[in-house]
Amino acid sequence: PQNGDGTMIRYNATFVNNPGFRGAILQINDSPPSVIAINSRGAALSDAVLKGVSIIEGARSPKELEFPEQHGWFNSFLFYPNRTKGGISSEAPGLRLPINEGPNNLHGVPHPFKVMWDEEAYHGGSEQAFVQYATTINRHNAGKDTDFPYSLRLEVRYQLDREGRLRIRIRAENTGKERAPFALGLHTYLALRDDKDQLKPIDGLELKLPGTAIGVTDEDMIPTEAIEQVQNFEGGRY
Repeated sequence: PQNGDGTMIRYNATFVNNPGFRGAILQINDSPPSVIAINSRGAALSDAVLKGVSIIEGARSPKELEFPEQHGWFNSFLFYPNRTKGGISSEAPGLRLPINEGPNNLHGVPHPFKVMWDEEAYHGGSEQAFVQYATTINRHNAGKDTDFPYSLRLEVRYQLDREGRLRIRIRAENTGKERAPFALGLHTYLALRDDKDQLKPIDGLELKLPGTAIGVTDEDMIPTEAIEQVQNFEGGRY
């Protein structure tokens, strides 16, 4: 459904390409149009079509949306990204993460990608549209097999404009009394599809990630304390 000026009316819906989707849809009816879908569960970007071009691979079943940890974490917010050796850290007393990959933890605290985030703001317009979600992680709701003796508020704002630009702003606030460890990742599956919903090759595309250094991991993908400067390698940079 649309307003008289062509903007999308705010509603919760089942998104046609994502069975079981519950959340917000932003649409700018330009030519070609842009539309994004944000799943309330995990505040995850479930679909994104910018100027008529589909740019991500989303979940394809209700189970993939409800249990992302069993289906590749489609576009989930991860707190913390990557692996934590033994599910514990000497820098975070009292923190215990679930063991879900061999003897280690993969992708941190379950709460961010498992729960329904609160929608705090929504604006639909012909030039710009946005929606904002938030959630709080604490010792009471962090998730199964998890000890999280901290309190953190996470906030994400998705903004779409007529130029087909998608901006994602993430804000974190320590709402507790103790210093809290923080790291956040977005498990995005980038993919292009044609008008027949078939995957298109991406070999000729370039992805730019601003940064000057990388964290080094060991053979088990566990982060080490080593930091390396960005350097050239055959075919590009890392």
